[in-house]
Amino acid sequence: MEEQMTVLQSLSLKILLKPAPEILEVFLSEIQHLPAATVTEFQDCLLFPALSCNSETKSNQRSLELSLRIVHQVLSKSSLTTWTVFRDIVGSLCLTTNDILTDAGKGPGFDEVLAVLLMETSYAAFSCLDDSTLLTAINDPKELKMIHVLWSNAVFQCVDLLGKTPSRDVRLSCLRLLKATTMDAVDRVDCRRVFGGLFASFLPGITGACLSLAKDTATPFVGQVVLAETLATFSTVLCLVYGDEQAIGQDTAERTVTDGFPPDPRTVAWVAETVPKISLSLQNMAHLAAVDSAEVRLSLVLFSKKLLSSCLKSLRTTFPVLVRLLLPLAEDAFANVSAAALDVLQFFRSSVAADECDLVWGLLQEDFITLLDSLPYLSSNQSEQTFISALKTCCGYCTLLGSQLAVLLSSGDMMERFTDILLHLSELDYRNVDLMTYSTTDVADSPYTCTRLSGRETARQFDRLLFCLGKQGLSAGILQHLSGVLSDRFDVPSMNGVIFLTNNLIRNAEKPMQELHAVSVLLQLYISSDWWTFSTSTQAAILSRRCVLDGEASSQGADELSLLRYKQQVVGLCLLLDGLAVTAEALGQTSQRTLHSTLCRLLEKTVSEVPLVEAHALQALKSLSRTYGYSSVSELIVDNMEYVTSTVLIRIRSLHRHPKTVFILQAALKLSSPDILPSIWKIVTFLLDKLDEFHSVAALPFVVVLAAVIRKIAEWNAATEPALTVAVPDRVDEAVRYLQEGCDLQNTSTELDEGISGQGEEPIPDLAEEEEVEPEVPTHVTFTVNILQRCAYLLPVDDRNLRTTILDIVREGCSILGAHKTQLLPVIHKVWTSVILLHRSPDLVILKKTTLMARTQTALMAQTQTTLWARTQTTLWARTQTILMAQTQTILMARTQTTLMARTQTTQNCGHVLEMSEVAGSFLRQRVSTDIIPVVTRVLGKERHIADHWSPTEQLLITLLTSLPRLLKRIDAEDSVCEIVAAAVLPFLSPDQPAQLRQQAVGFFRELAVQQPDLVVVKMTEACDVLETFHKPGLPSVRRRRAVVTVPEADVCHILQDVPSYKVLFPRPN
Repeated sequence: MEEQMTVLQSLSLKILLKPAPEILEVFLSEIQHLPAATVTEFQDCLLFPALSCNSETKSNQRSLELSLRIVHQVLSKSSLTTWTVFRDIVGSLCLTTNDILTDAGKGPGFDEVLAVLLMETSYAAFSCLDDSTLLTAINDPKELKMIHVLWSNAVFQCVDLLGKTPSRDVRLSCLRLLKATTMDAVDRVDCRRVFGGLFASFLPGITGACLSLAKDTATPFVGQVVLAETLATFSTVLCLVYGDEQAIGQDTAERTVTDGFPPDPRTVAWVAETVPKISLSLQNMAHLAAVDSAEVRLSLVLFSKKLLSSCLKSLRTTFPVLVRLLLPLAEDAFANVSAAALDVLQFFRSSVAADECDLVWGLLQEDFITLLDSLPYLSSNQSEQTFISALKTCCGYCTLLGSQLAVLLSSGDMMERFTDILLHLSELDYRNVDLMTYSTTDVADSPYTCTRLSGRETARQFDRLLFCLGKQGLSAGILQHLSGVLSDRFDVPSMNGVIFLTNNLIRNAEKPMQELHAVSVLLQLYISSDWWTFSTSTQAAILSRRCVLDGEASSQGADELSLLRYKQQVVGLCLLLDGLAVTAEALGQTSQRTLHSTLCRLLEKTVSEVPLVEAHALQALKSLSRTYGYSSVSELIVDNMEYVTSTVLIRIRSLHRHPKTVFILQAALKLSSPDILPSIWKIVTFLLDKLDEFHSVAALPFVVVLAAVIRKIAEWNAATEPALTVAVPDRVDEAVRYLQEGCDLQNTSTELDEGISGQGEEPIPDLAEEEEVEPEVPTHVTFTVNILQRCAYLLPVDDRNLRTTILDIVREGCSILGAHKTQLLPVIHKVWTSVILLHRSPDLVILKKTTLMARTQTALMAQTQTTLWARTQTTLWARTQTILMAQTQTILMARTQTTLMARTQTTQNCGHVLEMSEVAGSFLRQRVSTDIIPVVTRVLGKERHIADHWSPTEQLLITLLTSLPRLLKRIDAEDSVCEIVAAAVLPFLSPDQPAQLRQQAVGFFRELAVQQPDLVVVKMTEACDVLETFHKPGLPSVRRRRAVVTVPEADVCHILQDVPSYKVLFPRPN
C-alpha cells in the first residue's frame, strides 16, 4: 500500500508540473486498483491534481477527459464529507461546462462524449454528497448563498444542454443530473423546504424542457428511455415544489428570509398562478398514453401515482387531468401496465375521491358524460386510433366510478342518451354474415360485426366497453328502458341492435343479479317474439298455410325475401337464441318454469337448414343444461320429455300454424338417448295419422322425421338384435339343401308310419297343451312395421326426394325386423311390386338406392327360404341383370358421342355399373365377366389410337382405366378375363399416348400386380427388353412374343416395383 501511495504522490507532482495524458492515464489506472477505504481516506489528495489541471488543460481535450474520469472514479468509491471539496468540484465542473457551451455557440458544436462525461461526473458529485454535510452548509448563512449559485448553474446548464442536443446519451445524463440536484434522498423536512423554494424559481425552465422532450416521440428506439427518464425527473421536481410537506401557500412575511438567499416564491398568489399552467402541461402529455412503448406507459402510470400520493393539497385541481392520463392505461394490452394503472385508480378512489361530493369527483363524472356523447362523432370523423383511445378511457371511467356508474347512467335523461349512443354504435353489419358456416364458438363469444366498428381492435375494445358497462352500470331501470325500446321498434335491424346490446349487458353483469324482475320481463319478451315463426327450413315451408291450402310445393312471389332481409332475420333469430341462454343464466333456477315453452323452440331450431341457426340453438341448449344443473343436453331432454310430448301433440293438430312441430321429434332423437323411446310412440302415432292426411300435398316432412325415427331405432337396438348374414347362397348350396330336405322328408314319412301302426298302445297327445306361446313382439318392432306399411304406399310417387327417403326407411326398417320373421315377410310382400317397378327407373340415384335395399332384403330372405327367395332369383336379379346390360350398352355407344355432356353421363354410368356389381349376386358377377368386360375391352381397343389433344373420349378412357381394377377385384375375375383386359390396356403405355392416359395405364397395371403379379410380369416382358437382362432362376419365365407396343423402361420399373419377385431389381425410388 505504501508503495502505491508513493507512486501516486510522484504522479501527482508530475501532473501539477505538466498534466500530460500519459501521466493522467497511469494515475487513473492506479486509482482503479485502490480499495474504497483507501480512496475515502486520501480523497483530498487524489482529487486535488485532477481539479487543478481542469483549468489548465481545456485546450487539450484528451487531458480534460482523463482528469474528469479521475474525479468520477474517486467519487464512485467514496462519499463527500467535506463541503469545501464538494464546492470546488461542482464549481470547477460548472465552469468547464460553461466554457464548452460558450465555445459551442461560436463554433460548429461540442463534443458529445465530453458533455456526457461532465454530466456524469457532476451527477456523481451530487449523489455522493453526505446529508450531514449538506445540512451543515444550509445552516451556515454564508454557504447558503453558494448553494444557490451552484444549484442554479447546474440546473440551467442541464436545461440548456437538453434544448441544444438531440443525443440520447447527453439527454439521459442531463436528466439524471437534474434529478440528482433535487436531493430527493434527503429526508430532512427543512432541507426539502429550502430546495423546494429554490426549484420553484427553476420550475418554468424545467417544465419547458420536459415538455419539449415529451413531444419527441418520433424515434421509438432512441426516445423510449429518454421519455421514461423525463417523466421520472419531472415528477420528482413537481413533488419537491408542490409536496404536501412543503407547506406552500404562506405569505412571504411568514417565512424566514436569509440574507443573500432569495425568498421562497411559493405564496398563495404564486400557487394560484402556476397550478393551472401545470395542469395545461399535464394535458400536453396525454399523447404519451398511446406511445408504442410499454416502458413509457408504465412510467406515465408511476408519474401519476407519485403526484397523486405526494401532492394531495396543492395539485388537487390537476387530478382530473392525471386521472384522464390513467384511464386508457387501465385497459392496456400489457398486464403490468394495466395492473399498475388499476392500483393507482383504486388508490385515487379510496383516498382522494372518497367524498363523492368533492369537486374533483363531479368533474370526472362530467368528463365521462361528455366523452360518451362524443363517441358517435369520434367513430365517424376521427381516426381509428383516436376512437380506440376514447373507448379505453370510457372503460377506465367505468372501473373508476364502480357502483356509482349505475346511478349516474340511470339519472335524468342520461338513460335515454346512454342507450341511444350504444345503439348507434351497435348497428350490426349483415354484409359478411356467412349463413352456411357452422360456428362452434361458445355463446359468450360474439360472432357479429358492427357497421361502425370496422377494425378488429376497435370491435374488441367496444366489446370490452360493453363488458365494463354490464359489470358496473347495469340497473333495473336500464333493462326496463331497453325492454320498452324493444317493444316499440318493429323494423328488423333496430330490434337486432337492441337485442344485441341487451344480451351483452346481461351476459357481463355480476352474478347473482339484483334486477331479477326486469330480466324476467325481458325473458318473457324474448319468448313471445314473432321471430320464432320465421322459417329457416324448406321442409317446414312445405307445411305452411299457403302450401296446405293451395296445394303448392313451395311459396313464391310475395313470400320471397331478399338476401339482405333474410340475413337480418337469421341474425335476429340467432340473437333471440343467445338471449334465451343469457337471461336464463342470469335468472338461474327461477327461470326453469319457462323451460317447457322454450325447450320446444330450441329443439325446432337445432334441425334448421341454416348452419348458423343450428349452431346457436345447440349452444343455447348447452347453456340451459348447465344453468339448470344437468350434466348434458340429453339428460335435459329426457327429464323434460313430457313437456315436449304434450306440446307436440297440441301443435300437431294445427300444422298450418306450427309447421315446424314435426321436426321437434327429429331434434329430440338426435340429441338424446334411448331413454326417450317410451315417450315418443304416441308422437309417432300422430305423425302417421297426419301423414295419411297430408300424403298428397306435404308428405316429405313427415317422411323425413320418420326416417330419423327408424335410424335411431336401428342404432339404439343394434346391440340387442342378432347380426345379419349378407352372404347369398349360390346354386351348389341350393342343390345341397334340396337333397338334404328330401332326406329329411323321407325320414319324417317313415317315423309317421311307425306312429300310426302303434296308435292303439299310446293315447294321442293333446296338441293344444304342447303349443308354444309366441314371444311378445317388442314395441319398437311394432312401430317399425307401422311406419313401413304407411310409407310403402308412397313409393310410386314421382317425387325423387320422397322416393329416396322412403327407400332408406324400408332398408333400415328391414334390418330392424331381421330377427322377427313373422313381421318381416308381410312388409317385404307389401313393397315387392314397388321395388320391381323402381328397377325400371331411368334415374341412377333411384336405381342405386333400390339396389342397396334389394341387397338387404335378399340377405334376409335367404335366411327364410320362402317363396320370396325364389321370386328374388327369378324376378329381381333378372331385372338387375337387364339394368347392367343397358348401362354397358350405353358405355359401348359412347365412342359415337361427341358432346361433353354425353361423355359425362357415360362416366356416371360406369360408376353405376361398379356399384351394382358390388351388391349383385354371385351369378350376376359371372355375367359381368362374360358380358360387360368384353364390351369395355372393345371400347378400349377402338379408342387406342393416339390422341393429339384433349377430348371427351379421353375423359371416358381415363374413367374406364380407373374403374377397371376395382371392377375386376369385386367380381373375382378369372385369369383369362384379367388377361383380356390387360391386353386391351397395354397399348396405352405407349410413349406416344397423352400423359394422362399413360399415367392411368401405369396405375392400372400397378393395381393389377397386387392381384395377378405373374400376368403383369408376362405383359411387361412382351413389351420391354429390360426383363431379359435381369432374368434369374426362380423368376417367372415366359415365351416372348412380339408386343403391340414398346413400353419405356422407366414405366416398367415403376409398375414392377411392388411385385415381390422383382422388388430387389426395381427398388422404390427415393
